[in-house]
Amino acid sequence: MAITSVTRFKGRRDLSLVREAAPLFKKHGATMVHIGTEVVGSNAGEHVAVLTYPDWTTYGAGVQSLLADPDYESFVKGITEAGFVLLGRIIVTGEVT
Repeated sequence: MAITSVTRFKGRRDLSLVREAAPLFKKHGATMVHIGTEVVGSNAGEHVAVLTYPDWTTYGAGVQSLLADPDYESFVKGITEAGFVLLGRIIVTGEVT
């Protein structure tokens, strides 16, 4: 069962820092990395990052290894310094069969 992690954040319009992180997330098990911007409603202008993992085991191991990776620490420092703010909502979903 595929696992999808959805994170909302806000910040500048230039998402190049976030896009550059795709290989980092893939190195830690993500099979797809999507970045988008909400265009209507009360959250218009906020960004959404969607990471897909093949299963819970890969997701768990990936998060653990990601948090221990110095490149991830540098990425977090870079997006924080660039003014991005995590909105505190991380949603993990799985397919319902």
